Amino acid sequence: MKGGAMTKIARGFTLVELMVVIVIFAILVGLAMMNFGRFTPGMRFRDAQERTLGVLRTGRLRAITKETTARVFLYHTGPGILDSFRIIVMDPRTKLNPIPAWAREGGGTLPRDVDFTAPGDTARFEFHADGSVRLSYPTNTPPRLVSTSRAAFNGTLQVIPASGTATMTFP
Repeated sequence: MKGGAMTKIARGFTLVELMVVIVIFAILVGLAMMNFGRFTPGMRFRDAQERTLGVLRTGRLRAITKETTARVFLYHTGPGILDSFRIIVMDPRTKLNPIPAWAREGGGTLPRDVDFTAPGDTARFEFHADGSVRLSYPTNTPPRLVSTSRAAFNGTLQVIPASGTATMTFP
């Protein structure tokens, strides 16, 4: 204390400085939210792709492990309605019956903003115990997943009949 005068040192931030930081933070959060909206259609399309391939793999696995026939149906139900899928498995005990018994193994819907398209609005995949598959659609017009959002993603479902493996190809 030189000269007998006490000086007080101010520490901390002023209200104006805090308000500037809050405004800058709010602007950054707003920009991040706008960019997140651009990724959402792509995430939904990837979800539909993974779900569709997963359903086909599940049907094939059920046929192989239960040594029977499993059918996977993919349905296009119309605009504004979620497209769906269903897996049914033939009861192995009734395989030789004239009308075998089928049990539903699962089902679900595709995410919104994604449409399934196929000739006749339904694709049936019949998986056999050896892993092979019989397709219910002409091979020159395979089923497709199409994004109905502005991002316009689309992919073609490719299933190899001899091995029953499924992939998605993109233009």
